[in-house]
Amino acid sequence: MSTNYYLLTDSKEIRERYFKDYTLTDEPCWGYEIHIAKVSGGWIPLFQAHDGAFNSYEELRKLVATGLFVLYDEYRQIFTWEQFDKEIQSWMAKKDSLQTHLTYEYNCYGKTFKDAEGYEFFRGEFC
Repeated sequence: MSTNYYLLTDSKEIRERYFKDYTLTDEPCWGYEIHIAKVSGGWIPLFQAHDGAFNSYEELRKLVATGLFVLYDEYRQIFTWEQFDKEIQSWMAKKDSLQTHLTYEYNCYGKTFKDAEGYEFFRGEFC
């Protein structure tokens, strides 16, 4: 089982400044939906890098802290940063028993990297 996480903003200016990959949505409310991460059984969480917006977990935290985004999952459950971070940390606590994306399919084009804290990121559009 996997779960995708998203940011949502209703600001066209913010979306144009920071994100080229997005989807228009009206759930949980109208806005620009930006994919940020996926967790999946047996795997370390994988974050989607967005050049100009964030390429590290710390940069993502700072972006969410601006208050310009709603953070939610694919089931439309809204999270505070603290709730989201708790979910991610519960996965990262098991990282020694999880597979890494650095040696698997996402890295076949050399687009997977680790940030300074050890979180895995992917440059490109998620499938």
